Amino acid sequence: MNTPNLDWHLYTGANSGGPAFNQQWALYDSSLASPICGGTTLPPAAPPFPGSFLLPNYVYSCNILMDHFQELVEFNGTISGAVQSLQVAMEIFGNHTINNPTVSQTQQFAYLKGWQGVSDATGIGISTGNFWSLLNAWNPSPAVSGPTIRWGMKQGTSSLNPFGSTSVSEFNGLHEIYDPLLALTPYIPSTGPQVTGYMANSYGLVCHSSAPFCTNPVDLSCPATVTPSTGGTFYVEGCLKIVLRGDIFWQDGIQLTASDVKFSFENFNATGGIVSPATLNTVDVVYNPAVLPTSLGGTEAPGASETLYIALQSSNAFALLDIVGVPIVPQHLWKTSASSGPCRDTSAATPGSGKGTAPCNVDPNFLAGAGADPVTNNRLIGSSAFVCAPGPYTGPSTLGLGGGCTSSGSGAVTTGTITLQRYGSGLTPANSGYFRGNANYKQYLWADVNGDGQVNAIDISLTSGCQANFGSNPTACNHLDGASTTLSCTSAGPCIGASSGGDNDGAVTGFEKSQVLRWYNTFWNSPFSYSSLQGVLPAPPALQDDGSTYS
Repeated sequence: MNTPNLDWHLYTGANSGGPAFNQQWALYDSSLASPICGGTTLPPAAPPFPGSFLLPNYVYSCNILMDHFQELVEFNGTISGAVQSLQVAMEIFGNHTINNPTVSQTQQFAYLKGWQGVSDATGIGISTGNFWSLLNAWNPSPAVSGPTIRWGMKQGTSSLNPFGSTSVSEFNGLHEIYDPLLALTPYIPSTGPQVTGYMANSYGLVCHSSAPFCTNPVDLSCPATVTPSTGGTFYVEGCLKIVLRGDIFWQDGIQLTASDVKFSFENFNATGGIVSPATLNTVDVVYNPAVLPTSLGGTEAPGASETLYIALQSSNAFALLDIVGVPIVPQHLWKTSASSGPCRDTSAATPGSGKGTAPCNVDPNFLAGAGADPVTNNRLIGSSAFVCAPGPYTGPSTLGLGGGCTSSGSGAVTTGTITLQRYGSGLTPANSGYFRGNANYKQYLWADVNGDGQVNAIDISLTSGCQANFGSNPTACNHLDGASTTLSCTSAGPCIGASSGGDNDGAVTGFEKSQVLRWYNTFWNSPFSYSSLQGVLPAPPALQDDGSTYS
């Protein structure tokens, strides 16, 4: 490795902040620098990307005392304790001229009048780092015929490989292709960031009965220790229990599962890049293989939810915010080419035993050389609202899916354009489409017959009663027999069409019941007051507008 040049060099740059105040640790802790000051190296299977840094501390900040207080910030159990530690860490930072932080992050972004659905989040703004703006922004009478949203970046991209991206501009695009498990709400009040389950029906912190100082609910599926096959044993202070929605599909039609979650955390932790710091507190992702669909050796039917546990070294104040920063990528497209099966621990009794196995490793050929560019290799396929393809998305068989979306023909776009297509809508678990589209939202509201915010046994009972006797409950039965949506075509986009809700035939039949059952035990928002979108934005809360008619 080359020795860094320690002479003065002036470099004008800035990182994109956010509502959390733990960036000092992520940017200046010695553990996140090269081995020159105690940092980690990349494993042999994951060589550095050309032009990228091993880890985010690329200024080689190596101050042991500052490390101590920065780590007390990141791994503190309470926000108040983290604030006290940050005061000392920032004083040390200021006294040692580690860099000259004179660039203001108060950024002003303009957009043309007439645009609706633009999110202005506290600590983030309307553009860089704000996923919600592109998800919802639309103009009923655009000055330039579309449907198109144009977003100007201050710089180009070197790579759109999710494991090698290092710049904010690169991550802006990737954030629209890959979703995280959890997300910050569109509006962040002064009381602190609110986190909602985005891919999750629900989430919560739990711990093993033997975990020291455990104050969260006990769940023995959360391991007490993790022993990776690569060596060492890690104690687990707690786990984030995630109930993963079963109606999320990759843009190539494959269901997103717990295997993809485990694979993503394993490899973002191992390969470095801009996402790596968010995974450093995670020691394993564990789940019972039976929760996988039958296609991966499990017992669940397509569309069923899956429970998994993200094992944490520290149940600190920033644990949830770290998870927010980790995109989920498709294991079946990035795993070692010769391997088969899901990414899972090889022994249920030994959490961590899957680490380093072929199904849990990114293929080295996808990290360096010609195979590392996902655009030229048609591998830029995610599960979020936008698709990389040469033309409009028409389904999993879309010609050129996963590539052909840049003017350069590769992930390196110095000057030019990156054009992403809308994923579209799907109204059944087997019908590939964006699971957070507003057509799905409208049908979810319709299936919640009694309007209590969830589709549960009460709604199933009301539907069965109406199926047996339409006159048993006129309010519920007329609701179920009616259409679920009132969306109409607009100039925001073409009408792609879908069927949902009742058919107005004067009866509740198996047709209506099957649609209610599709949403059984699926939550649109995490069912906790502190993590719900309810009351944060008017309904529909931060959803893709697709300009279509549904009947």
